This record gives sequence, C-alpha cells and structure tokens, in this order.
Amino acid sequence: SDGPKQTYFHVGLEGWTNRNAEIWDLIQTNFPTTAPVNLGHIGYDGQSGQFISLEVMQRAYRATGLALEFYRSYDAAWNDPGVHFDRITAVDSSQLKPCNETMLSESSIMQKYAELTGDW
Repeated sequence: SDGPKQTYFHVGLEGWTNRNAEIWDLIQTNFPTTAPVNLGHIGYDGQSGQFISLEVMQRAYRATGLALEFYRSYDAAWNDPGVHFDRITAVDSSQLKPCNETMLSESSIMQKYAELTGDW
C-alpha cells in the first residue's frame, strides 16, 4: 500500500530518530508523499526520554503502586500505565491548525518567540 496521500496535522519540532534509523528509512521509502521531512538541526542536543510530572508519578504510585519513573512499569503485559494519563481524545483537534495556517514556519516570528521566552 502507498499509505495516505495527504496529512492534516503535522508538527514535529523534535524527531528522535537516532535509534529508529531503519524505520525512518522505511517510512521515507514506503510513504514518500507523506513521510516527515528533516529540515535540519533545531539548535540543541538532547537525550531520549519523557517528562512526567511529580504529581502524576505520585498519584499513580499511591493509587496502584506503579512507579512511572521506571521504564519497566510501561510493560503492558504486566501493567496498565495508560490509566494514569489522558486519552488522545482529550485533545480538542478543532483547536489544531494545518501547518500552513500557523506561524511556526515563519523564521522571524519564531526567532522573536525564542528570544522573549528563552524556549530554544
């Protein structure tokens, strides 16, 4: 299958593809019309991981004894960590816009945003 011909919502400011090079290459080959495009370095280096607030971690531990800071707690064969997080349906997609209707690709605006907020 050639996959979808059009995407509607797509913004990726970070793409942690270092451990998924084979998958990245397969997506580029199998879905050339909708595959992500690497536009270059965003200006900082990082490590793969996720942020979970202390409040969520404590609430999960008190409710189920699940230590969300421990990677093995996410093994779905043994646990159901998803009960501690919102579902994707909690995102109001009517509030999302296609990339071409935002200012995320306007360099001067994003530069000003970064300067004002320090959010590099």
